[in-house]
Amino acid sequence: MVRMAIDGLAMILAGVGSDSRDPNVDWDERSRLWAELAAKAADRLVAIVPQAFCTAQEWDNRLDCSVRLADGRIVGEMIRVDELTTERLEETAERLRRKHAGEPVELVNPLGRLF
Repeated sequence: MVRMAIDGLAMILAGVGSDSRDPNVDWDERSRLWAELAAKAADRLVAIVPQAFCTAQEWDNRLDCSVRLADGRIVGEMIRVDELTTERLEETAERLRRKHAGEPVELVNPLGRLF
């Protein structure tokens, strides 16, 4: 089994929609790739903001990156898989780190906002 970087995993997954009816899609492999992507993204995110976490939203082809604030609220950003790169993830992590530190930071594609 070959391990890929976040950028490569996202590129592959961007090409296979959650509603794809293509009989050639290996759904087990797709799920494995999503799990690998979520794990790698979480590792990268937590390296920058230890209190953060990621949730793969396979059904919507996105990754939700979040952090719980001191007041108990959870804030985060949605990153569509076709926009996901290591750089984009690190930018999100930095905004979440600053938000967790109490800075007034505007989030990009915040959770709770529809596309």
